[in-house]
This record gives sequence, C-alpha cells and structure tokens, in this order.
Amino acid sequence: MRKRIHFFALLAIAFLGMMTLSACSSGGGGSHPTVNDLVVVPGSSSVPVSQTAQFTAFLNGASTSVTWPASAGTIDGTGVFTAPTAPGSVTITATSGSNTGTTTVNVVASTLNLGADLSIGNQTVNVETGATVKVCVTGDAAE
Repeated sequence: MRKRIHFFALLAIAFLGMMTLSACSSGGGGSHPTVNDLVVVPGSSSVPVSQTAQFTAFLNGASTSVTWPASAGTIDGTGVFTAPTAPGSVTITATSGSNTGTTTVNVVASTLNLGADLSIGNQTVNVETGATVKVCVTGDAAE
C-alpha cells in the first residue's frame, strides 16, 4: 500500500512539474503577436463618389463603440461613411482601446442610368432604358 501511495505522489509531482514547464516562456523576451478581434463590416465595398455607406465594428462577435478615421472622405461616430468627390481607394480604420480593424472602400465614379432625355447645358441626348452614356464635361463653369 505504501508503494502505491509513493507511486501516485511521484506521478502527481511529475504531472505538476510538466504543467509548470509548459506554462513557462520559451525565453528570448521579444514581443509576442497580439490577436486582433476587431472586425469591420462590410469587409470591403464599392461606394459611388459623394454617396454614403454604413460600417459597423464587432469586437469578439459583439457590436462595439469605436473611433472611425478614414484616409479620405468622412465617417461619423456611428459608422456612416461619405465618399470623397473623386474616385480612389479609401482605408477606414476602427479603433476600440488597443484593438484595431481596417477595411478598404473603392470609391467609384457615379453612373447615370436613365430612360429619358439627358440635358447638359444646351445639349440634349436621348438615353434608352438600360443604356450607358459616357459624359465628359469641359469648359468654364462660370457661364
């Protein structure tokens, strides 16, 4: 009986020793990677110039309050992004404490989809439904 108690005591000590060693650092002291659990939805999108889109941030699966800087255009505290007036790529960053998440917005030129006459200045063009018209405007806007 005494040998059995010694065996289990030795087994318990060995188990605790292994658990202690597995919890130790591998040394080196360097920085460890952090997990970024802040997700911005939608992940990437296309928004026409000067139009809006709604973004939401989730931290560990729950909606959370964040700050919203954007590399172009504007975004308010509720995540409503207003695209700039020129096409391009915009990076939106959400920050909550030490967590950050980003998404990319492709700002695209607006398209005109009419089924009527289109008048610009003194020029009129008939546009059929579903047709595409490319319009280039040049000149002095002071007229």
